[in-house]
Amino acid sequence: MKNKNYTKANYSTAIEVAKSPNDVFKYITDDVSGFWPEELEGECNKLNDEFTFRSGDSHYSKNKVVEFVPNKKVVWLVTESLRKSDNYDWTGTKNDF
Repeated sequence: MKNKNYTKANYSTAIEVAKSPNDVFKYITDDVSGFWPEELEGECNKLNDEFTFRSGDSHYSKNKVVEFVPNKKVVWLVTESLRKSDNYDWTGTKNDF
């Protein structure tokens, strides 16, 4: 990544749904393409799975499942990424669900 003096930030979002925690976890791990707006290649529903998200040729991210607690938590580590519009790179960041 080109150094653009980005500031580190943590973001979190909470949503309330009328589903059980197990139903929500199953949806997150079994149907990622249903809620993530990008093309998905690979698997992401067990520890050490690797997968790639793509939005056309404008950006991609390679990811790995680094933590998986059934029906409770899944964590993806971004192992490589690039958003071509501004050369933004979020390699090394984690997505916790």
